[in-house]
Parts: sequence; C-alpha cells; structure tokens
Amino acid sequence: RPSLVRVWIASLVSGGGHTTTCGTRRLGAVIRPSTTRPQLPRWASARRPSMARCIGRSSRLCSCRQLHLAWAIVLHAGAQAFGPAWFETGSISVHFVTPVSHLQPVKAFMARPDLRKQAQQVDIWMEHADGRVVLQGTASVGLKRGEMQTMAQSKIAAIKPVKGNLLFVCHPVGTTTTNVEIARIEFEKQVGPLFPFTLSEKLEIITEFHPWFSEAGGKQAPWGRAVLPPEALNQIMLGMAGSNEPALWPELPQDAWLREASRGRTPVGLFGGCEVIIHKGPVFPGETYDITRELVGKGETPRAEFRWVRTLLKEQGTGKLVAEMTLQEMMLKGSFDGYDELRAKCDAAAPGSKL
Repeated sequence: RPSLVRVWIASLVSGGGHTTTCGTRRLGAVIRPSTTRPQLPRWASARRPSMARCIGRSSRLCSCRQLHLAWAIVLHAGAQAFGPAWFETGSISVHFVTPVSHLQPVKAFMARPDLRKQAQQVDIWMEHADGRVVLQGTASVGLKRGEMQTMAQSKIAAIKPVKGNLLFVCHPVGTTTTNVEIARIEFEKQVGPLFPFTLSEKLEIITEFHPWFSEAGGKQAPWGRAVLPPEALNQIMLGMAGSNEPALWPELPQDAWLREASRGRTPVGLFGGCEVIIHKGPVFPGETYDITRELVGKGETPRAEFRWVRTLLKEQGTGKLVAEMTLQEMMLKGSFDGYDELRAKCDAAAPGSKL
C-alpha cells in the first residue's frame, strides 16, 4: 500500500445517515470520526421492521448497510480522483472480511491513482477503528470485464467443486432468469419494497453528497441532468426498484418437495461480496431500464452455501448495456433447522456429485 492515501472516516447510524471527515493522511494515523448525529426522517427509523433488514439494529450485523457504506465513501473517492469518467466507466469490486455493526466507525481507503492514466485499476479497502479489515477489493476506471482481474472475479474463479447438491442453490451455473425486470428510481417515488424511501429523502442524509445527485444541481453536470448516487446503483439492480416484479428463475423438479419440506422457512442471508461495473454510464434517475440475471457461480463453505448472480442493467428500447452488478449471496446453514437431513436428501439425488 502507498504511504499516502485518501481516507474517509464514517460513523454508521440508523437509516443510512453518516457523518464523515476526509483528508490525505499517512497510514497508521489516528483520526477520530465526528460524533454529530443527523436528524433522521420517519422512514429511517430502526423500529420499522421493513427497514431493519437494511439498517440493522444495535447488535445485528449490517451486511446491506455495510455494502452501501462501502459504495458511498469508496466511490466518492473515485469520483474525486477520476472526475466525470468515474460515472461513465467506473467499477468497484469487494470481498467482505469482517462485519460492521450498528454505529460502528470505519475507515475507507483507496490507493493513490496515477492521474496521467485514463484507464487503470487500484486497490481499495476498509478498516475498523482498531485496524481490522472490513473489506478489500479493487476499483477501476475505463476498463471492461476481461481487461482487469477484479476481486469478485478472483473469488469466482477460486470456487471449489461441490460434492453432492446444494440445498438452497439448485440451479446449474449459467441459468438465466425467465423474465425481464423493469427498474427505475425517481426523486419523489419510493424506491421499492426493499428500500422504502424516495431518492429525495435519501439525499437529505446521504453519506457523501454531490450537487450532480440533485435535480437542481444535476443541470450543471456534464450530462445536463442528475445522476444516481453510488449506493443507488446497488438499489436499482438489487430488485423491485420502481416495480413489484421479482426475478423469476426456471422451475426445477425438486422445487416442489423442497418447498413442502421448508414449510415457508428461509435461511439467514448475508452478502459476501459485490461488484459493480459501469459500461456506458451514467445511470440516471427517472430513466427506465431492463434487468436480466444469470447465475455465474455457486459453492459452499463449512458454514454457508453461496451463489454469485450477475445482473445486467440495459437501456430500455436499445438494449445497450449500461451497468452490471455481480453479487455473492450467502445462506447460513446453521440458521435453517433440519439442514443436514434435507441436504443429505439432495446429495443422494446428485448424479456424479458435481456442479
């Protein structure tokens, strides 16, 4: 790591509000985050069950909030370093190492880029106040998939073959969704059931504000209109943004008995890693996009099953690929009663015990 980096300190609070300080510091310097707590709107209350999934509570792991926090402060660093090109061809790819809990301060770093290069990749990472790594990965500008080795791509390439059949991830790698989802984020409409707030409400307490994110300030942006803030890239591609239609995967013969055996139960899920690549951005609010998905990897650890799903965000009408997200979803085995017995039934039906 270089001796000088751009560092952002953020204190995670309910509903996505953060306080941040920034500056160029030598690694190892002790910097205390601000403790000022912003006033939060009613939709950001941690008491609302619909928001608890996204913002966590005092003793809960904030997998989704951790992801958005990384997007906000690391991509803000990229925007400062690369300018408008960051919104057009930027990328971020991270692997989560340790969890972040409610109100826990973190520090985000980006290695100093070479500003003479139009296309390059740099290391990024986030740390707890005590120096433990929260996440690590890569960020780039001007590069496409295939022109760089990202953190997510290296993790997918390292997946080991599974013996038997997974319980929660039944589809083979390469399976695609059967429907085309519609995605759209507007300033004054609720983003969707996963994010029960409007873009305007989010901008009131966003971690790193930029005038280009607002309706008024967006008119001064290079594109003559507002752009979506970094964390909204995850929101628009995660699902049901501006629509109630979920992703539909092909039906499998084993789905019927598994649904009956599960009795409506689902395992606890976490995000293990995420990658967003902007191909021909920016991504704009008020614009309607088409979404398709593909299962690009699956596997397991001793404690969890996981899958990597790549989501493609395309311009409606032209089919132009605007951006993509590759997300690792992890399902905890120990959170699902009867997992061992049901997994044994899946394994017994596995031909050749291969993926």
